[in-house]
Amino acid sequence: MAAAQCYISFEVHFTTSNPIQKAMASYKNKSLSSTVPYTDTDIPLPSVPYNGTSLSVSLPDIQDQGDYDLVITLTDSNGFIAKKSGTFKIGNCSGNTPPKVSIRWRDNSGTEERFCTSSCPDYTISVESSDANNDIVKREVFISQDNGGNWTSYIPDLSTSTIFNTGTLSTAGKRLFKVTVTDSAGNAATSNMLSYTKQQEITKFYKKNINGIDCVSNGNGPTNYDVWCTARENFSLSDSNLTGISTGFIRLIVDGGTSEIGLSKATGAPLMINQVLPITSVLTVSYAAAGQNPPEAYPHGYPANVSPSVYRFEFSADGTTNWSVFDFSLDD
Repeated sequence: MAAAQCYISFEVHFTTSNPIQKAMASYKNKSLSSTVPYTDTDIPLPSVPYNGTSLSVSLPDIQDQGDYDLVITLTDSNGFIAKKSGTFKIGNCSGNTPPKVSIRWRDNSGTEERFCTSSCPDYTISVESSDANNDIVKREVFISQDNGGNWTSYIPDLSTSTIFNTGTLSTAGKRLFKVTVTDSAGNAATSNMLSYTKQQEITKFYKKNINGIDCVSNGNGPTNYDVWCTARENFSLSDSNLTGISTGFIRLIVDGGTSEIGLSKATGAPLMINQVLPITSVLTVSYAAAGQNPPEAYPHGYPANVSPSVYRFEFSADGTTNWSVFDFSLDD
């Protein structure tokens, strides 16, 4: 099969008080060395002398792809020369247009991330592919179970099918899916990715002991001093010693703060009831209470055993559905 031809056509507009006797187009691929000369081609003039105000130009067939510099030179009857520079681009002139492919969830035609906890059903994914030359020869489905670090073939060839299934999820983890299509000329295209994650299930109760409590005394002796203890500590409910869940959302249902122990956002803003936040949000626990001051602990004393604060939260993998309740206790 003969290679398709690539032509560049354009109009040259000009004004002149003298007839144009010669017109020339010079072009060169920008990737070539500066020592390589431009290619010159004469622009035909309708008549000599030519007093028109525009010229139609068609450059010869150009097969080399890339960006080109272009120079148009006009010479009038008095030998005056005018030049104008420009650029153009040569793309794929072989006629082998690369294919296109995308994937979507079949039940809603969306591409959102999907999460599950205890129930993780089998979902169907739709494949939408096309090729201007109508010569797609292979549609291969790939899966990654390490968040895109490595990909393995999940379905070697969909053949003429336009759907495939994720399978049910039995263990916690993420699955990523993508599809690569290849045409008869070897051109390949890869789709977007769809994500399906089984979350670690939330338990009903989590507890955190406050770290870094500092006590300061005020007094002049073992039997005459008071103690005041404070602490501020940043943490996230996603920490490995708490939920250990790195994706998903939480919302506060019951504020269990006490006069000694409070919980807020790390920015200093309050936690609002029913406000949806990523589970990775950084929170701050604040502690302030009178400490114990036995004579043997002078001059430092030590924290009192105050009542813990118990907050009630809800967790959702997608932040909109399947909310699960859990309690979170903060104690000294």
